[in-house]
Amino acid sequence: MKASYLIRKAQPKDVPAIAAINSQNLLENLTHLSAEQLARRGFLVSRLDERKILSIVQDGKNGLVRVACNGAQVVGYAFAYNGLLLMRDEPQLLDTLQINPEYRAMFGEFCAGAIKLVCLDQIAVDEQMGRGAGRPLFERVLKDALKQGYQVLEDLVLLQPVRNDRSHRFHDEVGMVSVGTQTIGKNGQAYVWDLKVQFLCPDLRAAEGS
Repeated sequence: MKASYLIRKAQPKDVPAIAAINSQNLLENLTHLSAEQLARRGFLVSRLDERKILSIVQDGKNGLVRVACNGAQVVGYAFAYNGLLLMRDEPQLLDTLQINPEYRAMFGEFCAGAIKLVCLDQIAVDEQMGRGAGRPLFERVLKDALKQGYQVLEDLVLLQPVRNDRSHRFHDEVGMVSVGTQTIGKNGQAYVWDLKVQFLCPDLRAAEGS
């Protein structure tokens, strides 16, 4: 029997629990697992910036932070932020994108400010207590992003040096499609990501599919 989770907006008091779940799933903390075990388990590459999370939780204007709760315990979270923050804070990352030809126009419109895009940074759950919480967290982010006027949801899923098979399956199951790749260097290691999107606006979805 699957657990039933309460999905709600994160509060400032939830940030330590979010950080703990993030740490539990970090690739750097899972070095005892083989590449095959990591691919099956799923993992995160980046440590969350707690100040950034708290800022978005408090103002609610530049992203969404949602948590899954089992009773009073936070057992999972989803964090997404306005794509314009990426352009403002790390514009050089746009140069690392390799976009499939049929989606270049869409990303050009985003860069020009004509399309409102939200970046799904992380969805993570407690390995023992949060099983099954990923899907309802994702669905809540989609629902709330649409209410806030976002038209496209974007996410990155690791291809190399370790393929995150569990995350790839999850993104396929929820209907996200691959539109390109991104290569980012970190600590002397090249990380290659699959760039996936989901269209929240029916008109945009129809235009890109034509």
